[in-house]
Amino acid sequence: MIVLAFGPGLWGQGDGKDLAAVQEFLKKAHAKKKWQTGPKQIASDAIKKAYGGERKFYYVFSAPPLPPGANLPELIRAYQARYKDHQENYVSATLRLDAALKVVPLNKAGDFSEGLMPVNTEEDVKTAAAAVLSLYGSNRVAPGLVAEKEVMVTKTEQGWRGVVNRNNAFQGTVEFDKKGQLTKVSKVFTGPVPP
Repeated sequence: MIVLAFGPGLWGQGDGKDLAAVQEFLKKAHAKKKWQTGPKQIASDAIKKAYGGERKFYYVFSAPPLPPGANLPELIRAYQARYKDHQENYVSATLRLDAALKVVPLNKAGDFSEGLMPVNTEEDVKTAAAAVLSLYGSNRVAPGLVAEKEVMVTKTEQGWRGVVNRNNAFQGTVEFDKKGQLTKVSKVFTGPVPP
């Protein structure tokens, strides 16, 4: 997996105390698990605007193996063994760290909603959606920086929807209710798979 740097301080290892707190949490919450990437800090202007400057975010990520390109029994068995190993031994997680070094895992929309700015305008949706989709990872899509300008905003009967489409990468969607609260977050892999 390739990790890109987006400028000084925006994406890195984090400071020693933060990283130690994150590693200690992972050791306790996911004993004997490993990961392919991280722990890495993820930060951007959108994340800072959306969540304030007191919180920091880290992630670890492990993509499951791709299925084989051919339907041959030996390839299927090898894939199934790699997939089982992934399920049993690997973890992906996004973690929020506060000023007191308390670590909180972020898994569902309600977790990402805590501390998120209120959403009242189209610009608010762009900022909040970029922040949430930067932090959220799923299946084959790791957390990664999303720019506010990438977010397409739609006003809905329920509130707002923000969508990011990255060709050959992912489609990310966030939804907010009429009160401006985050109600849904998803990221779907749209990259190439074996033929």
